[in-house]
Amino acid sequence: MLNSISNWLINLFLRLGFLLLISSCEEVVTPDLITADPVIVIDSWVTNMPGNNYIKLTQTAAFNSPEATPRVSNAIIFLTDNFNRRVRFIEREQGSYLPENDDFTGKPGGIYKLSVRIGETEFLANSKMSNVAEIDSLTYNFREDEPLFEDGYYLTAYFQDPPSQKNYYYWEVLLNEEIINNKEINISDDANVNGQYLNFELPFFIDKAFADSSDRVQVNIFSLTEEAYKYYQGLDILTKSGSPAQAVPENPPTNIQNGALGFFNVSAMDSSKVTLME
Repeated sequence: MLNSISNWLINLFLRLGFLLLISSCEEVVTPDLITADPVIVIDSWVTNMPGNNYIKLTQTAAFNSPEATPRVSNAIIFLTDNFNRRVRFIEREQGSYLPENDDFTGKPGGIYKLSVRIGETEFLANSKMSNVAEIDSLTYNFREDEPLFEDGYYLTAYFQDPPSQKNYYYWEVLLNEEIINNKEINISDDANVNGQYLNFELPFFIDKAFADSSDRVQVNIFSLTEEAYKYYQGLDILTKSGSPAQAVPENPPTNIQNGALGFFNVSAMDSSKVTLME
């Protein structure tokens, strides 16, 4: 199942307790990083594939807190779209909500609206599902003892970049059905290559110590809106900023109204697989 931000990234994001959004994504307030009040974080993905749709609700915590990341239960969550569908998301595990209909999928071109009610507070967001490039094939190149490269398998995806729009992508890599790039944010766009046929080498490699011949590799590509792309750029800067003793970076922009952190992702998805050989 899609794991938009790994638990490692979520925990880091939450425990930084960085800049809070109080009334809108334009108003930035700098709190005390140790004592700032908890803020709701919404990590949400809606895709065109069943089993890849979820909403996770957590709260920020003080950077030095020894407690586990607080999960938020008992929220009332609905998703609506321009196809006259209204889907409720049910809490299946603490803080983790899935569509009541397991077969639910989004549709490219659809406009989606999210409502998350926690107590008396309602958080709202909306986004459109862009089309995604279809991966024609997936290859790999094993590099060993090469200058500037670590030893391992480097993946290349071949696809036609859609020419009618500006395209932003989020990449996910699985080895034997386990996500292995979940401690990194791998995104790309089609700047200077819009509409071209691409052989795109992913900004991620598989360490040879963790892969064997006959292992199966799967690459997932997700369409991103420009807003989502900027969010992940900001989150990447945040997670690389180090300790709170350093200068505090700006908070990643969000499309969620009413003071929550996180992002409401609406993405079309495509996949391709390859088997590693000796």
